[in-house]
Amino acid sequence: IAMTEATVEQGKAIYDKFCIECHGAKGKGDGTVVNKGNYPPPPAYDGSQLKDLPEGKVFHSITYGRNIAMGSHASQLNHKERWLVVQYVKYLQNGGKMAGGPAAQDTAAAATQAK
Repeated sequence: IAMTEATVEQGKAIYDKFCIECHGAKGKGDGTVVNKGNYPPPPAYDGSQLKDLPEGKVFHSITYGRNIAMGSHASQLNHKERWLVVQYVKYLQNGGKMAGGPAAQDTAAAATQAK
C-alpha cells in the first residue's frame, strides 16, 4: 500500500482503536495501559530497537504478536487494515512526515488527482 495522506489517515483511525492504549499517540510506548502500571512499555517506534524495522516485520508483529505482552491482532484486523497500520507506524517513525519527503507526496498527490 502506497503511503498517501489517505492511507495514513485510515491507518491512524485503526491505530487509535487498537494500538494507542499501549503504544501511545506518538508511538513512544506511553499509552494509558502502560502509564497505569499494568504492562511494561513497548519500545518506542523511533528508538534504536524499532526505528529501522522493515515494514514486513512490523506487519508480522501485528499479525502474530510479539513477546508476551503483544498478542496477535490477526483476528481483529484484516490483511489490508494491518498494512494501513504499518503505514501509520512508518509515518510516526518518520516524525509525522510522509516517507520519502516532498517528492513522495507529489507523486501520491498526482496519483490521487489522476483517479
